[in-house]
Amino acid sequence: MTQGFRWSGPDRWTQRWWPQGIAVGYHENAPLAIVSWFSKSRPGRERGTRMTVLDLNALRYHHVLLVEGREFAPVAVHAGGIAWSGDSMLVAATFGGIREFRLSGILRASRGRFVLPQVSHRHPAEKFRYSFLAEGSDGIVAGEYAKDDGGRLARLTLSDGAVSAQDIHVPGIPEMQGAVLVDGRWAVSSSRGDRRNGDLWIGEQGALVRHTGALPPGPEDLAWWAERGQLWGVTEHPGQRWVFAADWPV
Repeated sequence: MTQGFRWSGPDRWTQRWWPQGIAVGYHENAPLAIVSWFSKSRPGRERGTRMTVLDLNALRYHHVLLVEGREFAPVAVHAGGIAWSGDSMLVAATFGGIREFRLSGILRASRGRFVLPQVSHRHPAEKFRYSFLAEGSDGIVAGEYAKDDGGRLARLTLSDGAVSAQDIHVPGIPEMQGAVLVDGRWAVSSSRGDRRNGDLWIGEQGALVRHTGALPPGPEDLAWWAERGQLWGVTEHPGQRWVFAADWPV
C-alpha cells in the first residue's frame, strides 16, 4: 500500500454505520475520497445511507445524508459501490439498479447537517444484483456479491431510467466485494472475514490471478484514480476501518 487513512474514533468503531463504496478524484483542484455507508434499520427508525466527503489534503471530512422526495426521506440502499463521473455520483442499489445524485446538489440542512437529494433512479433492464460498481478506464462495471463463487461481473450501459448489464461473466471468485476494469485488466477484492486479510485478484477476463492476503481485513469497493495511477479501497469492520491506496499495476 502506498498510503492509508483511518476514521476518527466514533466512525472507526460505530456499529450503526458501515463503510461500503468508494470513489476518488479531484473537485476544484482538491483531491477527494468519497465513501458510502449503509445503516442497519431499527424498528421505527430508518437512518438510510450516507456519503462521506474526505479532503485528502486537509484530512477533514463531512457526512452527507442521501435523501429523496419532497420530504427528504432517507434513501435506504446498501450502497455497496459508487461511481463518480463529472458531477454525477452513481450508487449501487442491489436489486433496484442504480440511484443517481449530483454533487453540486449538496445542501446544508438544520443543525449543521448536509443532505444530497436523489435526481434519478435507473432500474435494471435484466436480472442482476448491483452489489458494487466502479468506473475505470474501460467504463462503468458492476458485480454481484455471493458467498460462493457464483457471483457475476458485467459492464454497464446507462440510459434514461434504465441500466443494462452486458458482457456478463462468472470469474469464479467467492465473496466479491468490489471490482474495477482498467485497460482490459480487472481488479477484484474479496473478503475472508474480519480476522484474515482480504484477497486481491488481478488479470484479464478468464485469467485473474489471486494475491492472497494482499488487502486489509474486510475489503469492500474498489476505485481507480487515473490521474494518480492508483487503486483505492475501503474496509468495513469496526476498529479496522481504512481508506487505502496502492500503485497500479499491482
